[in-house]
Amino acid sequence: MIGNRVLEINEEHINEDGANAQIWQTLDLDRQFFRIEEDTAGYTIRSCASDKFLEVEGDDLMTAANAQQWEDTNGKDQRWVFQDAGNDWVYVHNLLGYYLDVEGSYESDSDGGNVHTWPFNGDDAQKWRLVRVSGIPMLRIEDGTYSIRSASEDKVLSISKGSHESGAKARLEKADGSSGQVFRVGKNPDIPANNIRLADFSEEDAFWLDASGADEEAAVKQLPGDGNQSQNWYFEEAGDGSYYIRKMYGYYLDASAVTDTKSVWCATFTGSKTQKWSLESV
Repeated sequence: MIGNRVLEINEEHINEDGANAQIWQTLDLDRQFFRIEEDTAGYTIRSCASDKFLEVEGDDLMTAANAQQWEDTNGKDQRWVFQDAGNDWVYVHNLLGYYLDVEGSYESDSDGGNVHTWPFNGDDAQKWRLVRVSGIPMLRIEDGTYSIRSASEDKVLSISKGSHESGAKARLEKADGSSGQVFRVGKNPDIPANNIRLADFSEEDAFWLDASGADEEAAVKQLPGDGNQSQNWYFEEAGDGSYYIRKMYGYYLDASAVTDTKSVWCATFTGSKTQKWSLESV
């Protein structure tokens, strides 16, 4: 992930050698997932959609070589090294010494930015974040009305006092059946995600559960539904009938730091009880 866009392989030629690497908004599709595996020379970056390897096009010694996918050649342009860039960001360079870089005038909010390699300059266009995907299949939860119970405490997710105010934070409270504890979970028609809102809102006036920002520790709150991808939530089986609930940037709904003044938040995946939730039909 770079900015709020992720690396992907161009959909039009997804199974072909030479398919282009680019950045795009997060859609949680296979063309945006990669397996990173270590070998004796470095790391390989392999597309989960095509099983082909990230490499550079043409002459290996070119400074500005385009990034693409290809079958495994065991070449130096297919072996990568991750270098700490601070604040959970990394630089990614191949064994030829050139760095993955978003070409041209860098715009983190622009889809289709071309990815190539370039000599190191330390710009934001060369900084990437690796977001762990658990590998657990994502589920489309059936549209319905639910309470959302934490596995770590005998408490449920709640918008305090059933507030209809924008920005009201999500907390844990003892279940009492009040309106602030009853959520409508609905399918997003375009991607394998769900939207979550208090059930007593009309759909037109609803505030949606939101964890804005690409960073860990984003507070969970309700905000007006605006199509923002931070309002898309992905359900993954956690066993025992419970789920992990993940936002688009790879961080998980977490109750580990909830206090009287701190809301439910998002954190990196731990698999602990504080990240397990069960849905109870209401």
